[in-house]
Amino acid sequence: MPPTSDIRHDVLMTPDARGRAFTSGDQGVPWSSAAEVEQSRGLWDSAANLLDKIATALLDDDQPRAQTLAARAAALPYDEREEIWPGVFVAGQQIFNTLTDAVEEWPVDDSSWIGIVEDMATESELASVEMRHVAAVLAHTATLVELSAIEKKRLARLAGDSDPMLIPAQEISPEEHAGSIVELVRIEQRLVDLVAERLDALESDG
Repeated sequence: MPPTSDIRHDVLMTPDARGRAFTSGDQGVPWSSAAEVEQSRGLWDSAANLLDKIATALLDDDQPRAQTLAARAAALPYDEREEIWPGVFVAGQQIFNTLTDAVEEWPVDDSSWIGIVEDMATESELASVEMRHVAAVLAHTATLVELSAIEKKRLARLAGDSDPMLIPAQEISPEEHAGSIVELVRIEQRLVDLVAERLDALESDG
């Protein structure tokens, strides 16, 4: 199965964004300056670092520290280049990456990984939004990532009306970012555990 980690930005670039990029190119204006790219990377790296610390705090059952760190992640400056708040976006992106990495590792003749997506979608409202989004993106790119027709159908059914072009983080209001970041980290941790459990079960059965 081809790597899925590089799919998301191609899939999620809106027609307007494509149009602006082509217009800038035609006019000889850089789409993003080196400084803008570096600034975005710095914000994302800062967010990822804080999220790692939040995950550690949650594993240590230190909720106050997790909340403090989440507030710092939520307070990171708005990324003007990507038009996104980095803290909540990177938290959602890590869920996406964890699941798509698992899909790459999964045995080709086994579709039980979709059961993880379906199970996670029932655990909370935010988990449902994230899982339905991942399902929508994978269903949208099913041919590219070599999913079967049955897998695509299951994913499309789970996705429902979730728009693969709309990043869930964009729908979370800024005042809810800190709390959502903690919950998103919990969702990613739960996802990691479920993936490991299912893969271990497959190995045992094999």
